[in-house]
Amino acid sequence: MPRCKTPDVLIGIGGGGSKVVYRYMQQEWLLEELFETDDYAQNSPGKLQATTIDTAQDDDWQSERAEEAKNTIDNILPEDYDSDRRYLELNGYPNDDSAEPIIVPEKVGAAYAGQNLTSPAEIRKLQQRTGLSSWWLEDNKAPISNFDAEGAFSGGVLRNRSVSKALYHVAEG
Repeated sequence: MPRCKTPDVLIGIGGGGSKVVYRYMQQEWLLEELFETDDYAQNSPGKLQATTIDTAQDDDWQSERAEEAKNTIDNILPEDYDSDRRYLELNGYPNDDSAEPIIVPEKVGAAYAGQNLTSPAEIRKLQQRTGLSSWWLEDNKAPISNFDAEGAFSGGVLRNRSVSKALYHVAEG
């Protein structure tokens, strides 16, 4: 009987992609399937290496979800699991002590540190320097205020991606 097909590698990019990976890594039955060898007449378990990558710093939900997934991994790991074989990993865990995501700004060199075009302070400076006034930069103007009640446009990819792309061209011009 063929093994249940699961991916060998999962990469979650950004908040949305990370949420998908964390949810997947909390499914005990999927993770248990990796270690099933008898039912599939195989000598070794399957492999799954999952990684989450984001640019947002200080997102508490990332740590919470990583911890929940880490707990699920701990629950299903066989007692004789050899972490050096790397059959199952989430951001390096269980070989590393933490399952925290890779936060890109924390990994870049010092030359690029502090260059965040989407930070509110940087946006205000750029607006003042260029005289730029636009609805998508103002928190309390419609239509942003219509969406912010639900937090739908207050941050993340919906806002930061559009803002960073637009501000790049404004700053270059």
